[in-house]
Amino acid sequence: MTAQISDTFIFKGDEYSLIGMTSGDLASPEQFGMEPEMIHTACYRGFYATYELTEKALYLRKLSLREKNENYLPIGGIEPEQEEFQATYHGLSVLVPFTGKIRLAKDFIEELYIHMGYQKPTAFKTVLDMTLKGPSSFRVERNIDNDPPRSWSPVGMWAGRLPTCPHVHGTVFR
Repeated sequence: MTAQISDTFIFKGDEYSLIGMTSGDLASPEQFGMEPEMIHTACYRGFYATYELTEKALYLRKLSLREKNENYLPIGGIEPEQEEFQATYHGLSVLVPFTGKIRLAKDFIEELYIHMGYQKPTAFKTVLDMTLKGPSSFRVERNIDNDPPRSWSPVGMWAGRLPTCPHVHGTVFR
């Protein structure tokens, strides 16, 4: 399987890749009346999104997809910008009432790239484990600084296991 495009999260002005989640649902084309279809080998699920996590809520800001029947419906009154094989909705402000745990990462380490599925947490310098409870409450449970030496083993796609690491910090937002 080709490396897959991950969703993007904007948090405190920085962009993170979504590299895992334990439960709950984020936004999907189905909730807007559309049926996604594979865009290309790097996007088998047929869509990818950009979210913004503020101190007030989680919002869907951008959605790119390939609709099975090319039936691109407006989202929140916004029409998509259409390309040959997909369409992108820019400037969205859709509240996402997600409850669950997510793992975000940034500062990808190129030498650790794997050409299949999603990248492992150890392939990033910064990893955040977060618990979100509805649209307006979240907590950063772990802020893992992966600068060498790497003191924990890879966990792959979430799998319900968290690594132990001496560089862990937490912050609560309500």
